Amino acid sequence: MFSFDKLKERKGVIKNIDYTDPVVKYRGRKVYKLAKILVDKEKLSIDYITAVDIFYTFYLPYPILKDPMEISDKQGFTSYKIISSMLSSKHIHDIRGKSVADSLLSSIAAGIFISELENELQESTGNAEQKVKDKEQGIVTRDETIKKVVERALSNTKSEIDGIRKLRYVIEGQQPGTVSMMVQEEYAIELIRLARNTEVKKILELISGVKPWSINIPKRKRRSKHGEITGYELGRDIERIVASNLALPDELFYLRFLEGRLLLNQKVLSHSMGPIYVLVDKCLPGDTLVYTSTGGLKPISEIRLGERILSVSPIGSSLVFTVSKVVSIRPGRAREVYKVETPMGTLNATGNHVVMIVRDNMLIETTIDNIDYGDELLMPTPELLNKTCRDNFADQEVILLGLLTGGKISIEDGIVTICFRNKNVIEKYKDVLSTLGNYYVYGNCISLPIKEKAIQILYKNYESIFRNDDVKSIPDSLTRLCGRSLSLFLAGVIDACGITASDKIIMVFRNGILARQIHLLLLKQGIMSRIIEEYGSKVFKITIDRSNLVKLVRKLPLRNIKHENIASKEISNDLEQAKKHDFLYTVPITSIKSVGEEIVYDITLENGNRFFANGFIVHNSGSMDGIKMVWAKAVALSLYMRALKEHREFYFRFFDSIPYPLVKLSKKPSTKQALKLMDYIASIKGSGGTDISRALMLACNDIRSGITKDVSDIVLITDGVDRIAESLISHNLRKANARLISVMIFGDNRSLKRLSTKYFSVRKLGTEEILKIVEA
Repeated sequence: MFSFDKLKERKGVIKNIDYTDPVVKYRGRKVYKLAKILVDKEKLSIDYITAVDIFYTFYLPYPILKDPMEISDKQGFTSYKIISSMLSSKHIHDIRGKSVADSLLSSIAAGIFISELENELQESTGNAEQKVKDKEQGIVTRDETIKKVVERALSNTKSEIDGIRKLRYVIEGQQPGTVSMMVQEEYAIELIRLARNTEVKKILELISGVKPWSINIPKRKRRSKHGEITGYELGRDIERIVASNLALPDELFYLRFLEGRLLLNQKVLSHSMGPIYVLVDKCLPGDTLVYTSTGGLKPISEIRLGERILSVSPIGSSLVFTVSKVVSIRPGRAREVYKVETPMGTLNATGNHVVMIVRDNMLIETTIDNIDYGDELLMPTPELLNKTCRDNFADQEVILLGLLTGGKISIEDGIVTICFRNKNVIEKYKDVLSTLGNYYVYGNCISLPIKEKAIQILYKNYESIFRNDDVKSIPDSLTRLCGRSLSLFLAGVIDACGITASDKIIMVFRNGILARQIHLLLLKQGIMSRIIEEYGSKVFKITIDRSNLVKLVRKLPLRNIKHENIASKEISNDLEQAKKHDFLYTVPITSIKSVGEEIVYDITLENGNRFFANGFIVHNSGSMDGIKMVWAKAVALSLYMRALKEHREFYFRFFDSIPYPLVKLSKKPSTKQALKLMDYIASIKGSGGTDISRALMLACNDIRSGITKDVSDIVLITDGVDRIAESLISHNLRKANARLISVMIFGDNRSLKRLSTKYFSVRKLGTEEILKIVEA
């Protein structure tokens, strides 16, 4: 291993550096050690002297190389070529613009550069043929090799230094000197590790656009004879008199004094400010249908861990369809749900749920609360849905399953009764129904013993279609139907329960899951239908109007529904009029309204979180996930920077349905504390469920119990729209002598608005203007 005694034997290649100086030796030791850790080697191909030269190349305003004739040893010549190549590189000025006269960044830049140089040299000399070629061509090739590897190493160093500089900017809170630079050097490897973290990179990319002062937190002030001047007033307090009054004639001065009309300075004293306490929040109804990887339709409440569903990933300006495994499922609490209506179906979700829409010919993601009439939702075309399906059922079997799905089934005293819309169904499908066995006919119903073998087999394989009307559903194996099998199945369903009225076909169901399954199966055949929900009576009507009847008659072999009056000429339906983009249609939003509270669900996918819900592309895995979660983290860190600037302690807590541990930082945090905060914030992932009341109660209890003293501000960052116990929270805020400042990421929460001293609503999230807020 290299010894510092060798420092006496060789000098570096930069002029006016005393290589025997203890500080110079210290710099070389730190840089060399850092580089060894980064490349995980005990010995490097360069020595300490070269490490010193590389450090001062980054640190000095104008490093000057010695004359090459002064260099006699081989290592010195290699060092000269490295430093010379660095100074002539196109990347050096970008790095030196940040590192000059900054010992911390110069040390880190030198350590990263040496580690990158080692990797590049190893890669360039690892090829046996290249070694032979180098030997044949001699020193010229070696010089060119050094120049190339230096250029690549500097390019990699440049990108890393940008992230480390931003990270340091956050740690110091825009206040250079807040944290000791020498102490920071001890944590250089931790700084590099964090800067390379993917989540930290996202936060650092966004935080440059965060302006902490945009969230205006007013200081508490009181009138005083002393303090800062905020204006003028009239009175007789001589201590606050404005100097110009002294130039008045004595008679006028005393007259104004007696009348209390002297011009005085208005002064206020600011209350001492306690810490900033930041709370950061970290969905779909249970009957929402999602497409499984096999092309089936399943309620989200029935999705299980490890199951694979059809998902969507944006790649550039395109959307790529794939299947993703469900890695977490979180049932939520009852939340207010909004119904979004389109000509091709409805989507029910919480107001803060993110959906993918087309607005002004641009593909964007936004919350339900932020969509407008005329925005367009995205839904799959029949071509996409038919890519994964089943078309291998026997004709008689699949027609029978359609009849059972559309019919009303009851089981009592060992007898199965199946009723249809009218008695003609029994006659028209006599050949199909006979496969069940001997049955008894009365009116529009048939009955037979449940012990019949055919019934036993069907009940075992398709139990969900034998349930009562309010819980009946189509099993996954049947929602995967396509082609001829799907046409026969839908014909059986429509003939069993459909009626014609004024050039329409109407089907009535007693639960939303079954109605939406039929609606989406019709869509798979290219037939558009509408679902009309009558919430008072829990009735779901599917209507197929005249514009779609021609296609329905042409595609489905109906036996019972009369369609003689349907025009034989082709009528273009709504689906054909919708805008088509590859395997997607865009359909306009026609209505948005609240439909009360429902239990909602959140799921997380391994390859992104966009999937089809009721046929529309939505984003899930926690309301506070993706860009919103990164944004919230960036704002939290910007408030930490503000706390440093105002010499306030900083308290931080994540929450979802439960609060997470409290993190506390002093007015002058150590480097270790600041790095630990950044690491903790980056490690937390978004999840579903929001209990704002519980989080605020805990914050107030922390203050009142003395865990946190003299807290003046609680900043809540959330997209939560759940109800809040207003009177209880208001009482606790008063007892804690704390103010609530709320930052709503999209959406609106009236309860929070009434409780908050300041209430901000975020209207835009983006990398260039991440924090665009308006005070509501």
